[in-house]
Amino acid sequence: MELGMHFLIFKKVQLFFRKSFLSLSLSAALLIVGFYPMTYQSWIIAVFIFFCVESTYTLHRLVKYNLNLLLPEDNLWMKQNRPLVLVLFLLSSVMIILIFFLSELQNISSAAAYFALLCFLALGYVIPFPKKNLRSIPFVKSITVSLAWTILIVVFPSSYLASKTMLFFPLMILFLILAILGDWRDKDHDTVNLRTLPQVFSYQFTQIFIGVLLLSDVIISFYLLEGSNLISISIGIGVLSVYCYFILFKLKHVNPDNVLIIIALSAIILRSLGIH
Repeated sequence: MELGMHFLIFKKVQLFFRKSFLSLSLSAALLIVGFYPMTYQSWIIAVFIFFCVESTYTLHRLVKYNLNLLLPEDNLWMKQNRPLVLVLFLLSSVMIILIFFLSELQNISSAAAYFALLCFLALGYVIPFPKKNLRSIPFVKSITVSLAWTILIVVFPSSYLASKTMLFFPLMILFLILAILGDWRDKDHDTVNLRTLPQVFSYQFTQIFIGVLLLSDVIISFYLLEGSNLISISIGIGVLSVYCYFILFKLKHVNPDNVLIIIALSAIILRSLGIH
């Protein structure tokens, strides 16, 4: 009986960790630690990015909840956890402001510009400016997600840390594939006027397009990257290929976002082994 109770508590905690985007935020933070030298500054920017992802995705969920756009399962979860989700959003937003203004910047003007762009993409994704949000513009949804993640992981940290611009294209393509897979998973639930790539084009075209993106990511990664970054991205592309197979051919409910945590952990392990 006691073991069953502990298992139920564990399942509830696990569900909250996933539904509240804490797992996705942790993945983003660990990517920074894995790709950049493990210094005090890299840990600070990792914490900052953790709260950026948490705040943004929680805001999107709150907006969708208020507009009754969530799936029944997510809607029920939000009803049960809305006060805690609001606290998490407010805490994350406060931490973003504190870290941004209290941390030492190498280039405050560029950091402010990148942060403003991230805010525009995050808010414009769900809030109309003035009549349409970025999410509702045909074909723009997945590109917006990919661009925002790439700026967050590659471009924005250059204001704090040594630049890693060689990661820009490999990660942008990877994030684009993840976004398209998310659109494919949600194509039966998204409104038709979103006109995401899987909604507009055929099943075969989507498969071929994702295959071309995967191949392009392999070629670009081998051309631009080396050491632990190359190995980590290669592992990620391999795992992502498996997710593509299951989502496009077998299952709809696997979560491709897990690819990020796999890349991050492999990068950290390889770096700790001295593979640069």
